[in-house]
Amino acid sequence: MIKFGNDPDILATTLGHELAHHELGHTVPGYIEDRSNNINIIGHTISTISNFFVPFSGLFVGNLVKGVGLSYSRDDEREADNLGMAWAIYSGYSHCGSYRFASEMNQINGSTSLAFLSTHPGSEERMRNANIFALQKNIASCS
Repeated sequence: MIKFGNDPDILATTLGHELAHHELGHTVPGYIEDRSNNINIIGHTISTISNFFVPFSGLFVGNLVKGVGLSYSRDDEREADNLGMAWAIYSGYSHCGSYRFASEMNQINGSTSLAFLSTHPGSEERMRNANIFALQKNIASCS
């Protein structure tokens, strides 16, 4: 955050994002563990059934289920992004702080990360989402 500390819009959208996790219930004790346990149980069950019909296919199927399960975590991040941008606007800051943060992270990390295997949306997706948010709110785009 030191790199971004001179941009009040980035600070506002980032702080809004983190507070939004709390407001949306993502910080409730056991929330992540319960979701993770459910995904693991489903993955194990489906991989066991898959192995019954096609030997050793459960390794692939179980990991696929876990990968799909990460999309729930990414959905939480998208919700927090949107609420964080809304709060930033309400507080007099620009939602484009979210876009600029994602753009900078994209330059630092490159766009080669596999978002499918991540708990967070990729930077390019977050940049697109900031512009979609602007369209939905009928405000200026960030790019």
